[in-house]
Amino acid sequence: MELKDIKGVGEKIESYLNKLGIYVPSDLLYNFPRDYEEFKSPKMILDLKVGAVETIKVKIVGNANVHRKGKLSITNISVTDGRNKMRASWFNIPYIANYLKSDKVIVLRGKISLSGGRLSIVQPKIYEVEKYNEIENTLSPIYQLTKGIKNESIKNFVRIVLDSKEEILKDYLPREYREKRNLAEYDFSIEHIHFPKDVNDMTVARKRLIYDELFIFSLGMFMFKEKSEKGEIDFLKNGSSKYIEKVLKNLGFELTKGQKDAVCEMVKDMKEGKIMNRLLEGDVGSGKTIVAFLVALYVVENGGQVAIMAPTEVLANQHYENLKKIVETNSLNVSVRLLTASKKAQERKSIIKDLENGSANILIGTHAIFGKDVKFKNLALVVTDEQHRFGVMQRKSLEEKAKAVNVLSMSATPIPRTLAMLLYADMQISRICEKPKNRIPIKNYVITEEKRNKAYELILREVSKGRQVYIICAAIDGESEETGSFANFKNVTDYAKEMKKIFKNRFVIESLTGRMKPKEKEEIMNRFKNGEISILVSTTVVEVGVDCKNATVIMVEDAGRFGLATLHQLRGRVGRGEYESYAIFVDTTNTENSRKRLQVIQNSNDGFFIAEEDLKLRGAGDFFGVKQSGAMEFNIADMYRDIDILKMAAEDAKKYINKEITFDYEHNKVLKCKLDEYIKNSYTI
Repeated sequence: MELKDIKGVGEKIESYLNKLGIYVPSDLLYNFPRDYEEFKSPKMILDLKVGAVETIKVKIVGNANVHRKGKLSITNISVTDGRNKMRASWFNIPYIANYLKSDKVIVLRGKISLSGGRLSIVQPKIYEVEKYNEIENTLSPIYQLTKGIKNESIKNFVRIVLDSKEEILKDYLPREYREKRNLAEYDFSIEHIHFPKDVNDMTVARKRLIYDELFIFSLGMFMFKEKSEKGEIDFLKNGSSKYIEKVLKNLGFELTKGQKDAVCEMVKDMKEGKIMNRLLEGDVGSGKTIVAFLVALYVVENGGQVAIMAPTEVLANQHYENLKKIVETNSLNVSVRLLTASKKAQERKSIIKDLENGSANILIGTHAIFGKDVKFKNLALVVTDEQHRFGVMQRKSLEEKAKAVNVLSMSATPIPRTLAMLLYADMQISRICEKPKNRIPIKNYVITEEKRNKAYELILREVSKGRQVYIICAAIDGESEETGSFANFKNVTDYAKEMKKIFKNRFVIESLTGRMKPKEKEEIMNRFKNGEISILVSTTVVEVGVDCKNATVIMVEDAGRFGLATLHQLRGRVGRGEYESYAIFVDTTNTENSRKRLQVIQNSNDGFFIAEEDLKLRGAGDFFGVKQSGAMEFNIADMYRDIDILKMAAEDAKKYINKEITFDYEHNKVLKCKLDEYIKNSYTI
């Protein structure tokens, strides 16, 4: 079967599916729902929560009223649950009044709002009572969408593929092992992740699919560890550290204990001739970059070359300028070069030539470094900044440019120690826990809707002083049939327009999302860094951003839906300069768990403490908040929520490697492909 064989998939729809990463029918099965619409039992009016999507069973009181407000037509009715009344409103569908007859009993499902002290349900879906009874307490999948394709269409396509049975794969876990681990069958899980009967059904399916993903991940980790422990680099043994000593004398500030320890650990690895494979984990603003620079200088002083990768061109430029300044200030015999996609062909050729003959010592760049034409004379160290932002094949292609190479990966995501031991089983870990002494602590505020105007006053005050502001939203736009958990999220597109109205276009306000083309994103980030943009409304794409010392306020909407580690990383976008800075977290969830979690971020600026608390407080049933940033990118698993499954999967992967257990993965095409690739190449996902 091909995509075009699915009823309803023509050339245009196929192109839309391709945008979502769906190229063959089986991709539809592994395109798991990002949320579910849950058809809960109707509530009484007094129990409704403002801002939430709710369901009510009501009787219509009187006739519908249709009136116009400019180009907008508004249809209002009064409804009652037998005890209390409220209003229901629809916009730009005046013909709906013909259906809304007095005394008719219906079920309404929509967002609850409060205006002038009066409750109303806005643009609700209407159900006949009997029809709603049929779907009550069931779940309906909600998929990631793109313009041109509707959620209902993807549901239909998935159903067709499931019914065909062609793409359903044989289970690789023996029945006795599934029972031991309390895991559902593979085909049951694939079907019921898309079309669960209820929440329990969905939970059982998710557990099995999360296990599969984490088993594969763990297997790759152990295989890579076996490979990385082999080999050595002789010329770095007992090398000189004069470059490091010289830079430290002229640095102008003293390294923290964590920074000193990290440098010593890495240099010790290399002086002993070991192949270093180390994660440098440091809190936001803890000074990881200078540590990487010092280790790079040790390698260059002793005859090796270094490649430093950054996730964005802006960040690569920032590293290049900073390292070049250190080299020039200390008169070191080191050639630092910058290679990005924007380099002209002639300059690129010159850089590649210098790398091949060894006259270029340190190459800083983005994905352009991965080019097949980029060759080194003696590559001895690869540094990846925010290492989880790069695909493993990309990192691996760099490591293949040398017979043996040291790897230093840096991450600003503080990870609980128990989790780090599982996530980075193939690596040694260095930690920087302190921050430089000159950093002014960020002032944190957790607010509710009622205090929003106070937050805008603070933003106005700071921007009027010439400072800059980040506003973070969970969603990109409001055009994609948003329902379920994401239905009430503030979105970047609408929020940017709202900000322009609120501040009456007095300031430059722009938006930034992951959907934008790389050049467009780079341009906006550069403009923000250069002070040309006062307020940047963005998704979490700014999390790995530029070092903008003039940014003093970050306001995170729907903060209760984010992981604490993500909130902490976002907060690190401000407070990087000499000015007092503020982090505002807007809590719209109105839940006890959300309040507890946000109290942690309000009361502490210690990323490692926050990460430990996040691990304790994130509920196992908290499936559909904003995806936890950092750590690793998974399709369905979440490191914080699923640590117990990760422990189980890691234990099984180790037994599999040691041939203590056997899994029949040969019959599962998806797993076979991934596992065979690991066995062949021994790299992590």
